[in-house]
Amino acid sequence: MQLQSYMSVLYQLIRSDMGILKNTLQDKVINVCIWVFVSGVVYMYIMPHFGITQEYKQLLVVGLFASAALFEVFPGIMTLVTDINGDRLVDFYATLPIPNWVMFLRYFIFYVINACVIGLAVLFPASYLLYQTIEWGNVSVAKFFVAYLCANMFYSALSLWITAMVKKPENIGNIWMRYIFPVWFLGGFQFSWYGLHAVMPTFAYVDLINPYIHVMESYRVAFLGQTGYLPFWVSISLLIMFISVLLVHGIHRMKKYLDFI
Repeated sequence: MQLQSYMSVLYQLIRSDMGILKNTLQDKVINVCIWVFVSGVVYMYIMPHFGITQEYKQLLVVGLFASAALFEVFPGIMTLVTDINGDRLVDFYATLPIPNWVMFLRYFIFYVINACVIGLAVLFPASYLLYQTIEWGNVSVAKFFVAYLCANMFYSALSLWITAMVKKPENIGNIWMRYIFPVWFLGGFQFSWYGLHAVMPTFAYVDLINPYIHVMESYRVAFLGQTGYLPFWVSISLLIMFISVLLVHGIHRMKKYLDFI
């Protein structure tokens, strides 16, 4: 009965968050679709004249789709960090008749939903860019949805973890260069893991501890087939492990910072 009461409060909080998301959704979708479409046109129609192959075009466009929701991490962190050091709406949530874990679960679920919505919006321009070149027989809808859900859960867990690490508004400028950019750029946006292994094998093994390489590899398997990429279920299993670690560590640090311990 107590758990049911917690879930009822959680549901009401998420409903409130959906109202906030609805007010900003149109601008978010327009912005991310412009980024994907413009980048995709460059990769698909301009860069081939400079020598990139058909396979590499596909790799890049799938990378664009996978990356779109990652860039929603920054505004989510900025909003939460600003609140913690300003109005502290988080203190109001702490007074509700729920344990702290429910409050953090609310942030996690909201970030997942936000990332999922952005991902769905980007699916259409990305599919348009791919439809003429992709082998549709290699596409696995089931694997796509598994990769899609796990990737967005990772983005959500990453948001909470980075918030716990950044803490203060004056450190917001560090978010992109110290956290998001290295994870993204070294995470296979422009290369596959086996491609990296062929030129830098030692670094390729080190890069396996970057969760984003598993986001990229799992998406590419879902769209392009297994050949040339890390085993799908290995990437998904490791991604779930990274999500768990980021959540546990991030929530622990957040509770200490907010003096909830």
